Amino acid sequence: MQHYVKMMLGRRIAGIPAEHWMLFFKLHAEAKDPEEILARLHSQLGKLCITELPVWHMDVPPTSVP
Repeated sequence: MQHYVKMMLGRRIAGIPAEHWMLFFKLHAEAKDPEEILARLHSQLGKLCITELPVWHMDVPPTSVP
């Protein structure tokens, strides 16, 4: 079973490693403050050698869909 879990966490979902999704959902479940979530996410991703956050982390107003 451990081999299966390790294999599944190594897969990509929507181009993002499953392991990173787990981190994302865990942080959202543990913290309510968006700034705290972002800070913790940035810290954890830094430990994984991912130093730049993508544009989606910025406050961008939603676009209207016709």
